[in-house]
Amino acid sequence: MPYKFRLRAKGKQCVLGGIADTATVGDLKARIEKEVGIAAARQSIKHGYPPSELKAASTETLKAASVRSGVTLIVAEVEPKAVLETKSQPAAGGSGSSGGGGGGGGPKPGASPCPPASVTTDGKSKGLVMKRVTIPDDNSCLFTAVGYACETPPSMGHASTLRQVCASLVIASGYTEAFLGKPPNQYSQEIMNPSKWGGGIELAMLSQYYQMEITAVDVMTLKPYIYSEGKGYKMRVYLVYNGIHYDVVSGTRDGASTCQFSPSDTEALAKAIEIAREARAKKQFVDVATFTLKCADCDTGLKGAKEAQEHAKATGHRNFTQY
Repeated sequence: MPYKFRLRAKGKQCVLGGIADTATVGDLKARIEKEVGIAAARQSIKHGYPPSELKAASTETLKAASVRSGVTLIVAEVEPKAVLETKSQPAAGGSGSSGGGGGGGGPKPGASPCPPASVTTDGKSKGLVMKRVTIPDDNSCLFTAVGYACETPPSMGHASTLRQVCASLVIASGYTEAFLGKPPNQYSQEIMNPSKWGGGIELAMLSQYYQMEITAVDVMTLKPYIYSEGKGYKMRVYLVYNGIHYDVVSGTRDGASTCQFSPSDTEALAKAIEIAREARAKKQFVDVATFTLKCADCDTGLKGAKEAQEHAKATGHRNFTQY
């Protein structure tokens, strides 16, 4: 039976139909290129719910790559060989697709929304030059991003250690079941699972652990959420959050590269926001709240991650697809 997909790309939606059931990933990319004009080599494709990146080789069949007919494909244009963001956003912070801690939940709990800095910049002017550092899409993007930004020298090998840190802090810091949505001991155990995502709760704990402010700039709203603001920490790091994934912002000034800036450095804040603005202009974000979903266990129609989480809590159903 031929494949049929709903395609989201460049801020538009369309339907892709008539794709042979023997088609390969390369065939799909060629069709997408024909429909929306994004070259196959520049496509970042997300599918399913929660959205996960299609990483299969072009010669692999869609069936072998576990791409199901009827799902929504979210396509972004990226630099060749670049990997764009992809893990889902819990409604309140640390809960993931099955309710644990883990990698791409939205910033909010414990953070202070900050008005944009008054500095006007294109992110590339003389002085401070900032860039976005792509973090691997492996369910642990939050932990990897924070470790990369806060450790010296930067390294992407700290995710497992930081999960353990959060597992300990969630008990030691006195978080309540009402705040976490589950008993602290259960939350602590689940956060160690590498398939679980993290969010605002984890950012707050890791800010405390590193004694640094952590600022997550939301690509969709351009709001910077600042964790531990006003606690007197001497350094601040910047993350960019696109609704389903965290990347890091690093900067170079006078020949020296760093991911850590003074909280009073308004130029760094402004340029981090500008990087998020550039991503928003390219439609490189996902509004999880507007996803239209269907429970694969009972065919109930749902809208957004919040309804999906509530349905899962009420029924125990965990399998959702976009439609």
